[in-house]
Amino acid sequence: MTEVKREVAGNPAGVQVRSQSSIEISFYYKGVRCRERVKLPPTNKNIKYCERWKAHIQHEIATREFDYAKHFPDFPRLKLFANTHEDTSTIEAYIKKRFE
Repeated sequence: MTEVKREVAGNPAGVQVRSQSSIEISFYYKGVRCRERVKLPPTNKNIKYCERWKAHIQHEIATREFDYAKHFPDFPRLKLFANTHEDTSTIEAYIKKRFE
């Protein structure tokens, strides 16, 4: 199967069809470009859903209410942004977190 990369009209930088079974949502959070693939077939309904989801994410980021775990609980990038006790498991991590 060849990978399909089709940009969605109206939102070329944020929602893209990546395969016959996934759609990618792309956004910036804390200066990091995040690209998360969602396992949804790229139907018009699902693409519109992902566009609304991305807009909601951007709104939450702008209002400082965004919680990565809420939107992407099982995604690998979550560890980068996790706000759990695991972030403070080392003294170095605790000090960095404390003085941010």
